[in-house]
Amino acid sequence: MYKVLIVDDEPMIRQGLKAIIPWEEYGFTVVGDAKNGREALERHGELAPELLVVDIRMPGMDGLQLIEEIRKVDERCRFIILSGYADFTYAKTALKFRIDGYILKPVDEAEVVEHLQRVHILLQKEAAQIQPGQAAAERQEALIHSLLHNRQLEGEELLQSQLSEWKSYQVLLIDITIGYKVEPKQYSEARRRLEKLFEGNHSGIVFSVESWIGILLKQPVNGGESSEELYRQIKQQLAGLQLICFAAAGQTVKQLAKTADSFIGAAQLMKHKFLLGGEQIHTLRDMPVPTDSSETCDSLDALAEKLYYALDIGRKSGVEQVLEQAGKALISYDGSEHDMKTNWTQLISLVLGKLSSRNNEIYTAVQGCMSLTADIHKHHTYAGLLLETRSRLLKLAERIGGAGNEPVLKQLIDFVHNHYSENLKLETLADVFSYNSGYLGKMFLKYTGESFHTYLDKIRIEKATELLGQGMKVHQVAERIGYANVDYFHRKFKRYVGVSPSSYKGKSVK
Repeated sequence: MYKVLIVDDEPMIRQGLKAIIPWEEYGFTVVGDAKNGREALERHGELAPELLVVDIRMPGMDGLQLIEEIRKVDERCRFIILSGYADFTYAKTALKFRIDGYILKPVDEAEVVEHLQRVHILLQKEAAQIQPGQAAAERQEALIHSLLHNRQLEGEELLQSQLSEWKSYQVLLIDITIGYKVEPKQYSEARRRLEKLFEGNHSGIVFSVESWIGILLKQPVNGGESSEELYRQIKQQLAGLQLICFAAAGQTVKQLAKTADSFIGAAQLMKHKFLLGGEQIHTLRDMPVPTDSSETCDSLDALAEKLYYALDIGRKSGVEQVLEQAGKALISYDGSEHDMKTNWTQLISLVLGKLSSRNNEIYTAVQGCMSLTADIHKHHTYAGLLLETRSRLLKLAERIGGAGNEPVLKQLIDFVHNHYSENLKLETLADVFSYNSGYLGKMFLKYTGESFHTYLDKIRIEKATELLGQGMKVHQVAERIGYANVDYFHRKFKRYVGVSPSSYKGKSVK
């Protein structure tokens, strides 16, 4: 019996195909199903089906993307595509992946059977043509996959006994698809070269799993010089293919039956490849340690406010400090590539948007940096993202912040005069200037003779008298100078001027 995997995002379609088609009458057995392309890719690695019946339109990874990924690791798998309507563009693209059938929904049983009969004949012809060496390699690959997924494989006692002679086992996974699409020919050539490296000297067995190239290592690597030397050999073997490699090794195990544990560890590291990056073999000691963001991290708005202040002042050290804080905070929120890029884009957009509204000169300077929000998504490693973000924001700080080299208190006072209408907090500003807020408050009092909050109130009230004299309404003035509560503005105004805002406005108009 040839194995079949059914892939469709509609449960009714999956169940219906299992029920209405007499698979076994035509030499097939349905070994599983999947609701999307990603799940199907994993199940293909686990089950090694000879035939996939695939819906062409699915959320996330569609049918053609799935087939393209499988073709990198499995040249012999057969595919029948399902489609809700005649899409000839898709059909034309499908041809290059050697599709065996294109069936329109609703599915006609007779049409499916016709395709199954034809595929069965093709599979039998292929089986008759397989050379002994190729058959042995396929049995070895099947054995490795059974070990990775903790399944029993019957009839391979000799291979298992040979592997059982090893003293230890470690799964090394290599991702060569970082940053761009790798063609099936490139993948096959990379695997062939790695087979020459590892199987040529009997130091490991090369296999394919999901979109990765894997090696079951006989001699483990656990960091240090052995890892560096092995990575150097891998890079040298793949030289000329112009591939970016990320390598992850699971834990070393002493029993062949525990190989799945090592594979799980390596696969977990693969999930953090964007964050880890680096030209090296990563081991479990490199695994990021999760932190409690509720206790250690500022909100995105608070980080944006600090970064905005540091840029506006032109304080480069403050920009670097806030970027470091933001990096730690955003990692703790979610270390996945997608969410980290999204959060960094939101942070930079908030800051640049706020800066743009300051004045025309700053607006012009900021426009040259706006492309950073798009460029963030082009990076394949977190280190690269941080490096470009830091470089471009420091240049922006230098361009728009003329007071960056002034004494701290002079910078602080100028900033208050320019931003009195905003929700200024001494604690936030102290962080930007790398001072303890209590100490900075005492320095401010000694320098001006007034506390930070009194100084800010007086600037606001002085501006309020100007605006009231121009005939502006009281509630409009309160909002313009930074008081969200009108009653609170009344109390402050009367405290410093001696009369209410309404009375002052009446006298000014007369």
